[in-house]
Amino acid sequence: MKVVAGQEDLYQLSFNRGEKLMSSLNQFAREYKIKGGQLTGLGAVNEVRLAYYDLKTKKYYDRIFNDCDYELINFTGNLTLKDGFPFVHAHISISDHQFNTFSGHLMEATVAILAEIFITPLGVMPERKMNETIGLYEI
Repeated sequence: MKVVAGQEDLYQLSFNRGEKLMSSLNQFAREYKIKGGQLTGLGAVNEVRLAYYDLKTKKYYDRIFNDCDYELINFTGNLTLKDGFPFVHAHISISDHQFNTFSGHLMEATVAILAEIFITPLGVMPERKMNETIGLYEI
C-alpha cells in the first residue's frame, strides 16, 4: 500500500495485488493516527468474504467469493474506534465476468489487480459501543 496523496482532510491510498484490504486499512489508520473518517473506493478484488447480519440469531452469515477476480464497483465505509482500536466498517459491491453483482458487509478481500481507497478524516474518533438489543457495536 502506498499513500498517493495525503493531507489532513483527504488521503488517497493505492493497494497492490495480494494485499489484504481491511487489514491494511486498519493498520494505516493506526499508523497515521486517523481520527474517524469516511471511506470510498474501487478496484479489483478476489478471495472476498462478504457477510450479512441476521437480527433474529444475532450472527453474521458469510460467503467467500474466490472463483475469479471481481470488479470492486463500490466500497463505502467509515472509520471509528472499537475496543480501543481504529475499526473500518465497510460494505461493498462486486461484479463477476458475467456482470452479476454481489454485495454485503466486507469482512476481508485480497486485492486482485489494484484498489484505490479515499479516506476523508473527521478530526474526531467516534466510538462504537455494544447495543445488546441488536447484538452489534454501534456509533
